[in-house]
Amino acid sequence: MKKQSAVEQSSPVKHLCGGVGLMGAAYVLYRLSIIAYHVYLLLNPEMVKDPFALPASREGVHETCQTPFRHITTVHNVHSYEEVVRIAKERYEPILFKGFAKNMDERWKRIVDLSDHVPVRFGDVNITSFGNTFMKGIEVVGDLNMTLGEAVALAEDPEYTKSGKSFFASFVPFLSKEAMKIALNSTDADLFKIDTNFVSNFAEDVLATHVHAALVESHSIQLVGSKMWVFFSPDDFETLNPINTPTIWCLSGSEKKYFDSVKGGVPVAVQEAGDYLYFPPMWGHSVITKAGTNVMLNMRQHPSRFPKHVFRALEAVLSVLIVDGWAFSKPYSHAVYRPVQQQFNLYEKAHREANPDRKVPDSPCAGLWKDMLNGRVGM
Repeated sequence: MKKQSAVEQSSPVKHLCGGVGLMGAAYVLYRLSIIAYHVYLLLNPEMVKDPFALPASREGVHETCQTPFRHITTVHNVHSYEEVVRIAKERYEPILFKGFAKNMDERWKRIVDLSDHVPVRFGDVNITSFGNTFMKGIEVVGDLNMTLGEAVALAEDPEYTKSGKSFFASFVPFLSKEAMKIALNSTDADLFKIDTNFVSNFAEDVLATHVHAALVESHSIQLVGSKMWVFFSPDDFETLNPINTPTIWCLSGSEKKYFDSVKGGVPVAVQEAGDYLYFPPMWGHSVITKAGTNVMLNMRQHPSRFPKHVFRALEAVLSVLIVDGWAFSKPYSHAVYRPVQQQFNLYEKAHREANPDRKVPDSPCAGLWKDMLNGRVGM
């Protein structure tokens, strides 16, 4: 029997390595082609296809709330920003630091004293329905240009409260370094380059922010009121055909599809006044906001780890260069939409106009989420 040479014996290994290499190269080309397509959409936003076709229909949500939920990791007895950072770096997942700060009303008053003169472009809002995780239940119908101090006074006005009107501002920077220190229980606020804050006064509990993500680390402190967060892991979020606008929005998907596909339960968190929420880059999230005065400070910093989704990071850099030039610190605002975001808004508006009452399909879990948000039921 002829003995195989060493070269002949190694040929299967070579074939295997060659096959793996070809598959790897094909995947890289595939991901680069997606980035190229998304760059094309950034330059030609009118070519974006309607992402709300499914979320705006009854087929986009379940008929009943059968989805299992799981609370994200919750940590107690942590009261310093430095300790938050240490734990966050170790775990690198969404973490709720329960009871991080006390005397939140007093802290908010101190922050307002420092920032009451800051002009903020609020949105005058109609609540058309509760909404679902892929299509929010609010519609901005006009602008309310006020200082932060004037907005606080308006929210406390009994006549305005009785009127059933609502206003909000999202992703707005107004914090001084001193205000950040008050919020963080820390003397060091220099790590945060951008504060993207949320101030609202809704007439009822509503899903006011549909799913999106960012390629930065988020540090969120609830000062007044409470919010409920529905999270999408980075791997789950990547299945929704996300596009960096630069804020990461979804070109496809629906609440029903996501709830059907997620493994191990949908991660959620209820953030009350004094709670600190941390989550890493690329964690998609949809947010439900409690009625009444609601203030959440959200400070952003660059990722502390090399991104797992390298191609998403590459697209993020390209999107910022295309849309904002070199203005990396330029914050997104609900009142300043980028071209692709404007196209999204046109599609959303068209779906609302197709309904006489301008409503969108509500999540079947709306009742449960309201109960959780208001402490009427646990998990």
